[in-house]
Amino acid sequence: MLQFMNINYKIVEPVINQILFGKLDGPKFENGKVDLCKGFLDTKKNTKVDFALVETYISDHAEIILKDFDLNDRYTVIQIILSNDTFIETMIINVQHRVSIHDINNIPAIRQGIMDKIAEYYTQNDVNYFVKRFFAIFLSDLFLTNFINDSEITENEYLDILSKCTKDKTLV
Repeated sequence: MLQFMNINYKIVEPVINQILFGKLDGPKFENGKVDLCKGFLDTKKNTKVDFALVETYISDHAEIILKDFDLNDRYTVIQIILSNDTFIETMIINVQHRVSIHDINNIPAIRQGIMDKIAEYYTQNDVNYFVKRFFAIFLSDLFLTNFINDSEITENEYLDILSKCTKDKTLV
């Protein structure tokens, strides 16, 4: 849909830190490992039972970080979201199921409504459903990651996660 040049996915790093450690700062590794936060571990434990818990956990933690981003950082987030065609198409289908029979086939209007709502994050700092939903989908892999130790993450595991999550990826 929209192609942006040189999107800096590094902006996602504090969101990842908030999800894994409960704080935006990167971890301080002792002996090459650090504890994962209790909230992450509890949610990961219940992932197989209810994946909606994962989406809620990520959405809540992403909002903590995203609401404090300045205008430039919010613009970068908007670039990341709007450059992901699969996400936008998925949200169109999601919205189609919620609108009346008269509006369901008006895909251009639905698309524009979604994009306008996403743009409100940039213009009004409104961390709305679509912004949170993007991060919930984009970072859900964190809960499927197998760590060497269930309650800790090694420095190599952390760097691998950052490598995977701070670049463009196809959302399914």
